[in-house]
Amino acid sequence: MTMYKRIYGFFVFFAILFYSLLAFGEDIAIYPDSSEIKAFPGKATAFFVNIIIPDGYYIYANPKGPGIGAPTELVPFLPFKTEYLEIRYPEGKEYLSPGDTDHVYIYKRNVRIGVAFIPSKDLKGTGKVAKVHFKALMCGYGACLPIEKDVALSVNFLPKSMESEFSSKEALDEFLSLREGVPVISKPESKKIVEKETNIAKLREFKFQPVCPERGIRGLIEAILLGIIAGFILNFMPCVLPVVSLKILAFVENAHKSRKKIFMQGLLFSSGIIVSFLGLASLAAFWGYKWGELFQNKYFIVFMTAFVFALALSLFNVYIINAPSFAGKLFSQKRNIYPDAFVKGVIATLLATPCSGPLLGGTLAWASQRPPLEIFAVFIAIGFGMALPYVFLTAYPTLTRYIPKPGQWTVVFEEIMGFFLMLTSVYLIWIADNSFRMNLILFLFFVALAFWQYGKFGGIDKSRRARVISEILLILILAGGFFVSFKIIGVKKELVLEKTPFSTERLLSNKDKGIISVVSFTADWCPNCKFVEKTVLQDERIARLLSMPEVDFMIADITLYNPEADVLLKSFGANSIPFLAIIPPGSAFLKPACLRDIYSKTSVIEAIEYAEKFVKKKGR
Repeated sequence: MTMYKRIYGFFVFFAILFYSLLAFGEDIAIYPDSSEIKAFPGKATAFFVNIIIPDGYYIYANPKGPGIGAPTELVPFLPFKTEYLEIRYPEGKEYLSPGDTDHVYIYKRNVRIGVAFIPSKDLKGTGKVAKVHFKALMCGYGACLPIEKDVALSVNFLPKSMESEFSSKEALDEFLSLREGVPVISKPESKKIVEKETNIAKLREFKFQPVCPERGIRGLIEAILLGIIAGFILNFMPCVLPVVSLKILAFVENAHKSRKKIFMQGLLFSSGIIVSFLGLASLAAFWGYKWGELFQNKYFIVFMTAFVFALALSLFNVYIINAPSFAGKLFSQKRNIYPDAFVKGVIATLLATPCSGPLLGGTLAWASQRPPLEIFAVFIAIGFGMALPYVFLTAYPTLTRYIPKPGQWTVVFEEIMGFFLMLTSVYLIWIADNSFRMNLILFLFFVALAFWQYGKFGGIDKSRRARVISEILLILILAGGFFVSFKIIGVKKELVLEKTPFSTERLLSNKDKGIISVVSFTADWCPNCKFVEKTVLQDERIARLLSMPEVDFMIADITLYNPEADVLLKSFGANSIPFLAIIPPGSAFLKPACLRDIYSKTSVIEAIEYAEKFVKKKGR
């Protein structure tokens, strides 16, 4: 009998083991969104851990509910000081197991658990290896199995000057959308940072209905026509003046050539403009970029400055780009004029993107709310309008009869245009942020050195071996100079705030206190913004209005990426700057007055008078 009991016991044991292996043949998968997290000391950072649950199984949610079970837990182990640490779990689905009287909450299939932390401000070093411990009870097919796993990930701490390049905005937004949990670590000094991230979520909830003086665009045809006019006007805006040197130079070089050649260069210059606008349309339609937002990117400014600087050096005959052999058979000119015309069209457009002008802001605001096809149509119309003057002049070469024939004067004129391009480089350095301005100047030294040696030893009159060596040196000096300027030498960023910066807390407080909020959206890379600040906002009458007790004037600076300001600007349906929002308190809070592009003193006065109607005269 004892033998039978043993045989029966072994049979039951192996049956349970076989059933367990059958039931839990599929394992749960756990992985973070990225194995590397980029964080900044003192700034909120969020990341997510993904849990993939096999079909037919579930794990208990956190909280799990009143029923029997064990809640899923995620425990991060961060090997550095933190001011704040919080884990947020998604809401589970209600589930009542057969035979149980109380329900539970469970997760099935895919689950994302969020972790937010604020590294200590005094942290130093490049990074640390962190660990996340996962613990859950996975159930299915009538059985449950405890699961415990560890996931390793690296946390790299970046300098503050790189905040514009790396942002956890999307992860933070998703984290804040989850049900708020109890912070594991929370120091009083970290509350302001957490509140700031929470304010971004609050801003997204507002459905503003701006009251703008211009008449609304009523359809695609009207938007296209206004886009053509806006693009044409863009040629004459103050911030586009540095680009005029490129256009004038190309125009002068075209004079007295064959009509076909003139027309082809004009067509290619215009094609460069249109191609640039197609690229900008793609960024706006699929990535939500605003007009001029490229200048928030540090390396875009570096590239544009270096390119314009190198182009200026070519006009001083420091070097000449040799055309490839196949092109040399087609063109015997000093420069390959056709690609040159196309590139100038591209650069002219990119340099014009910090600008806005009459009709452009309203047209872009309308386009930003439309589907991608209509966005592309409007941007192409603006590009066509910008290219229109050049196409017209090249299509009618008789207009060039007043220009003297090429000679020594054209060499001098070319060098004068080189000085204008140098001025453009100075302008780009000026709009660069303090955090990398000196690095950029140093890099331009390497650019000059690289192209100087290329002009000296890589000319077409040199041997093939010398040209190849010079071209290799050109690449090495540029790459090495970039590495030295931006990776080895660092400049600490110094920010000086002379005016009250915009904050969501201040905006909401003004709403309840009966104070008018005036928010000026500006950036260092926006010359038109500086123009209206100098000529309008700093006017004595306007300054007096903005300093009234019932008015709070704030600056929303988007020189670098500013999530709160960006969300507020988009909530107004705006897609370009300058932009001034006058937000009344109380019941009219959601109906602010807005002024786009280069607005006037009169329009500011009228907008403030509009907002004053909703201020209760009871004192602050």
